[in-house]
Amino acid sequence: LQQRGAVVTSCLAYQRILPVVDAAQCLELIQQDRLHLIVAGSYESVANLTLLLGSNSWQKLRQIPLIVMSERVKKLAAESGFQTIWVQPASRQVIDLILQEKETLCQTTKK
Repeated sequence: LQQRGAVVTSCLAYQRILPVVDAAQCLELIQQDRLHLIVAGSYESVANLTLLLGSNSWQKLRQIPLIVMSERVKKLAAESGFQTIWVQPASRQVIDLILQEKETLCQTTKK
């Protein structure tokens, strides 16, 4: 994606415990409407995302499309309040393909 001009920002939120991370960059992107897609590998990562990023930005965060790896995680993410959830079994190649399909969500405006 980066080679094709997309700006990709990682906000690693997967651990079975709440990770200690500085979420400031992701929060800033959410507030500026510049975070267009989230890939979550497990329900723990969805739950951690909501804990790390959700308090002040939940209304915007829940509107960002979410790619998850299973129907179970989709159900739990929907129950958490996420609005657009796509299921895609785990594979780097498959995720790259779905991101290409949803390319309009991943484009940024160059100033």
